[in-house]
Amino acid sequence: MVPLIRDGILNESVASWTTNKNYAQDFKDPLRTGTVSAIFAHRPKAGEVVLNIEALWATTEFQTAVANYKDRDGPHANALLHFKSRQSEVILNAPLLRDEIVGFCGRSSPFETLCGMAGIAQEEEKDLFWKHLVEGGTFPEQARWLSPQGVKNVLERVRTRFNL
Repeated sequence: MVPLIRDGILNESVASWTTNKNYAQDFKDPLRTGTVSAIFAHRPKAGEVVLNIEALWATTEFQTAVANYKDRDGPHANALLHFKSRQSEVILNAPLLRDEIVGFCGRSSPFETLCGMAGIAQEEEKDLFWKHLVEGGTFPEQARWLSPQGVKNVLERVRTRFNL
């Protein structure tokens, strides 16, 4: 993420994207410990689209070709039929752009670490801090997605802090 945030662009070359935000949020367990996930809202230019799998599955010709492939016991035919267009997958040759990030997911620091960062040392203060977090629906170390506005706020703070 550092080159992307610092430079504003990361040339990824050919990669799989999805048009389904819910699928993107759940893909490969984005909430696993020690990771940060991002969602990009990119409107591809015609030259960036390598293959639109969802559009292929929408055609009768492709569906017939897949059925024939399965009938001939083609390698991985079952996988092809299992996934179909379920992933809303589009293969693009497009860069990742910092300004197109619309979602971040990660876990906050542990409660004790947050208390230390806030200068909270007394148990009574910690109890009040915990109550404040719970009332706001925030639980330390619980993974959550930021809203697009939250993403903008984070990116602006990073740019300001690192003079980008």
